Amino acid sequence: MSESNAASTKKNILNAIFNNKKMGIKVMYLDAILAKDNLTHIVNDNVMKIYYAYKHCYSQLSNELAKDYPEEVQYTNPEWQDKIVKFILDKKESGHTSCLEQGSVTFVITGSRTMSHQLVRTRVGVGIAQNSQRYTSVERDSEIVPESMLKLFEKNSDIESRYNTTMINVYDLYSKLVDLDIPKEDARFVLMQGIKTSIQMTFNFAALYRFFEMRLCHRAQWEIRNVAKMMATLMQNHYPGLFNNVGPRCQYLGWCPEHKGCGKYLLKKDVTVISNTLLKELTNVRQDTMVIDKYKEIINALQNDKEQLVKENEQYVETIKKLSFCIATGTPLDFEYRKNPWTKNPNE
Repeated sequence: MSESNAASTKKNILNAIFNNKKMGIKVMYLDAILAKDNLTHIVNDNVMKIYYAYKHCYSQLSNELAKDYPEEVQYTNPEWQDKIVKFILDKKESGHTSCLEQGSVTFVITGSRTMSHQLVRTRVGVGIAQNSQRYTSVERDSEIVPESMLKLFEKNSDIESRYNTTMINVYDLYSKLVDLDIPKEDARFVLMQGIKTSIQMTFNFAALYRFFEMRLCHRAQWEIRNVAKMMATLMQNHYPGLFNNVGPRCQYLGWCPEHKGCGKYLLKKDVTVISNTLLKELTNVRQDTMVIDKYKEIINALQNDKEQLVKENEQYVETIKKLSFCIATGTPLDFEYRKNPWTKNPNE
């Protein structure tokens, strides 16, 4: 291997690992580690498979390779990268996500069994292989301790002492059972949820986007949320543009689909109250046919991109946007409005 290739390989490996020693969690982008100096090709091929999958759906092929797959059209080509990203994201935003299944990435994730129980719930479009306690032994001091407990230990030495004693007893009992020829798959029943585990997961891109929507939510459990953040950062580093704006569903719905929210966005039930209020406002003016006709005119202008007419009737436009947003399925009339129409702080 040449010096330049060796340097490139080392850089790829360094950029492929997030290790949060304080939390005890670690995420590796396995593709980058295995690819060595071929990572650029793997990334490019992943994106181009998605790009041409969409092209197959929307374009007529000529059956000439040079025309259907131009050599210069590459994700790694700076002249084409933004165009390719925009094309893919436009299709994704429209709800057409099946072509995203053409690309895939693999991670190796280390964390607690508590976190892995949540990880393995992501099944569709995901391949999973986990370290098995049936065949491997559990080492002493391999548990993850939540920050809330560490803070408590600083204030309460008695609780810390009881915790440490409990852990020592658990590990000793586990080891004793194994020494007495109890199968590891049975001895593990005495172990705690915080024991570390390692899991390898291959996501297609559609599944990965769905995973980020669920696990980047503020209400997701802290450990899996931090794992999702690490994974998102790795994807942003290696796939510029495609994962820049990943986040929880509220980020693009404009309202919180959870039963209880974090407060950044209104809950759906609250949005319903607002929509009912707006409906009542419109009902009050329905006696004025000219006003109703004006609303119809503006709605038509919004749907057909008649910018000047929209600009001249801003007061109507705002009401229509809010009304449409509230009573529809959560999809607003235009992309810009989608970002955060209901945040308590519009600057967030």
